[in-house]
Amino acid sequence: MMGTAFGQVDTTPVNPVPGAGSQASVGQSAVDDADDELSPNYRAPAPPIDQDDSNVAMSELDDSKAIKVGDRLEYTVLEDREPPEVLLVDEDGNVDVPLLGDVSAVGQTARQFARKVSDALKQDFYYQATVLVSEHEGNARRGMVIVMGEVNKEGMVEIPSGDILRVSDAIMRAGGFTVYADSSRVSLIRPNPKNPEASERFDVNVAQILETGRLDQDIIVRANDRIFVARRGDTSGQYTISGAVNRPGVYPISIGQKIRLSEAILTAGGFTQFGDGSDVKLIRFDEEGNRDEQEIDVEEILEKGRMDTDVLLKPSDRIIVGEKWIKF
Repeated sequence: MMGTAFGQVDTTPVNPVPGAGSQASVGQSAVDDADDELSPNYRAPAPPIDQDDSNVAMSELDDSKAIKVGDRLEYTVLEDREPPEVLLVDEDGNVDVPLLGDVSAVGQTARQFARKVSDALKQDFYYQATVLVSEHEGNARRGMVIVMGEVNKEGMVEIPSGDILRVSDAIMRAGGFTVYADSSRVSLIRPNPKNPEASERFDVNVAQILETGRLDQDIIVRANDRIFVARRGDTSGQYTISGAVNRPGVYPISIGQKIRLSEAILTAGGFTQFGDGSDVKLIRFDEEGNRDEQEIDVEEILEKGRMDTDVLLKPSDRIIVGEKWIKF
């Protein structure tokens, strides 16, 4: 293979058989005839990558800068002949690598990480895997979280590049707690992009975290998380409202308070422009964990005063407001 260019293979026949010229001509004619029938978009397969070229390519990767949480990496396997993908280093320091799943990356250089991935791919998927990893130019932004409720500056908070942001950090960036805030009752809602009904909810006692320094209880936020800070006061519980309302979040139910479904939606700012008041789901679980789901036409309740269908909420109820289908 000496003397070949990067990625090329010497195709000169070794010890050609004497007298085989006429057979080669016949064979070539058949290939030419087949080529005439191929699609004009047909591309001949690329030659394999030489082992020496593979080693050289990976040895030239950066070996000085450590990968950090939040970095975006350009990733490609040369043998696939595909353009690079952009992969994110998540809050746990892992990268979701195609075929492999989560692979630890933080603290390693691009060269070290590429070699580790290459070795793993060659165990089960590739005879040879030339893995190239580099820093993506768009590393500046990692996404935003929304902080609502009893904070001084409700709104969007940016997750800094190359660092982690915890719930308490996000609240501080939102101006800190108001004088009415109950810092022991902070909720984080984490949406599931594939299934809006499967969003997760975490209760975070920020007051205790600040007193004890228990960072293991201070959840690391992710892009599109929502943080809600409750107001001080005795409550019997809280309910969650999400979907097409103007102020989704977690709301308290005061002791002795009776709050109906329609009132809860109005407390959350009412429906958005695309909110579908006829498509409201109320989800609650009984003491044994059995799920009960009701579909309620709140639009009819508000327009016709149908109190008989305006359900009284219970602690831990979940309300999900759907969106209207728009026809073009």
